[in-house]
Amino acid sequence: MKDEYGGGRSALGAGWTGSLRLAILCFAKKAVEEGIHMAINTKNLPAPDDLAGWKAVENVLNKRITGHIRSLPLVTSASLRQYFGCRNGEYLLEKYDDLSVMHAFIEWLTNDYRPVLRSTNKKRKGKNRPVRKTKRYGKTLAEKLLAAGLPVAEAKLLEACSLAHPSILRITSVEPDVSLTVEDVLLGGERLIHDKLLSGCVQTGQHLTGRVFPAGRFYFFSPMGPPLSNLLAMEAAEYMESLGVEFTREGLLREADKFGWLWDWYDDRSAEGYMPQLRNTDGEELIWQTASFSVKDEEAVRRIFADRDDIDSDEENDEYLWFRYQDEGAMIPEDTLHLGRLRFVLDELILDVNSAERLKGAKKWLEKIPGVKYLGVKTRNLNDESGGIPMDDRMGSEESIEMTPELASHLQESFRQHYMKWLDTPLPVLEGKTPRQTCKTKAGRRKVAMMIRTIPQPVGNAGVEIDIPRQEMLRSLGLESQ
Repeated sequence: MKDEYGGGRSALGAGWTGSLRLAILCFAKKAVEEGIHMAINTKNLPAPDDLAGWKAVENVLNKRITGHIRSLPLVTSASLRQYFGCRNGEYLLEKYDDLSVMHAFIEWLTNDYRPVLRSTNKKRKGKNRPVRKTKRYGKTLAEKLLAAGLPVAEAKLLEACSLAHPSILRITSVEPDVSLTVEDVLLGGERLIHDKLLSGCVQTGQHLTGRVFPAGRFYFFSPMGPPLSNLLAMEAAEYMESLGVEFTREGLLREADKFGWLWDWYDDRSAEGYMPQLRNTDGEELIWQTASFSVKDEEAVRRIFADRDDIDSDEENDEYLWFRYQDEGAMIPEDTLHLGRLRFVLDELILDVNSAERLKGAKKWLEKIPGVKYLGVKTRNLNDESGGIPMDDRMGSEESIEMTPELASHLQESFRQHYMKWLDTPLPVLEGKTPRQTCKTKAGRRKVAMMIRTIPQPVGNAGVEIDIPRQEMLRSLGLESQ
């Protein structure tokens, strides 16, 4: 008897390589190895605080699902194309096996894949030509298993997983070999996941793509897409938004296959050696510029610097700071943006800026000063370098500074003030608006909330871990529930 899963060419059939069959068999074996080896009667629910019991239920359920997937023609060319969004499904399954791509594919195949594709022709108002729309129908494998009847513990777990929305999850803390805490970047909310293997191979600040679902009083995790670096998480969200994914619980469930599309998107960046473009606060590409100018009368130039409203003197280091006020007309020192650094070395004036545009702007007014002549520039493109950090900065200073509790507290408060001021800073990525101004629209609130949740953790502060005041920032903008 042919059911709704029939039709289409099975990827496990003779016309395909054995790599998929082997991968699914390996997944089944891995489900046994990673599970807790203990006999359990899944007709009875484990106690809410029985972690070993719920892990054993998950192990039994994974084996059952794998058996059904092997017996049904679910893995077809159509299902592979729908999940991966391309024709490279087998290639991606093989290349990213170590990133749990098979687990993610089976997760989607079980809870989200509807095998019947129907097309409809709808006439648009005032148009002669109809619009062809396609939609998938039929029951998912999870719905079929639940309808057929499962032991109560397995049914409870499978239903919880199928109802949970997929998302991008930022890892906020890790207890190795025990658990990890994640924050939902797209919808908000925090969960403690009990996963011994996962917590042993991830770090704070990384991102996962998948479902978090309850098991008793615990939460488990199932992947739906590739793990992401801190720098790629925001771009991944923007890519999914460009595909028409609505960032609501219903929208994420409806477009769950788009999490599979992230594998091909991720692969493109890997093939290109992709690194997100580093830019300064004006949206200009970070290219470190060290320019030199000849100077005939140093003291005269110093007097001109002292008279300028956009130059501040750093007497301790015998340097000058070139800046501008964040908002036009503002005259508060705390609302300034540092543009460059100037210092005199022998008979030359040295200027350090971080973009070609800032060098061009500085040259305009510096060359108007009598006796100042541009000599040349040395550049370093931070986007082309390992780590995106100038070599001198990576090496650190020669003298180490003892990190006392008082200094750590001062550093933390400085960062807190910086991030809170960021809420009222015009940003190129927001078309010149501040995050607070952007929050006047629903789409803007969603975008700003995602930006705050994906702010990279500050690095290079030895001896102190900087806490980004994400919740305080969200509260200030009224975004706690976003």
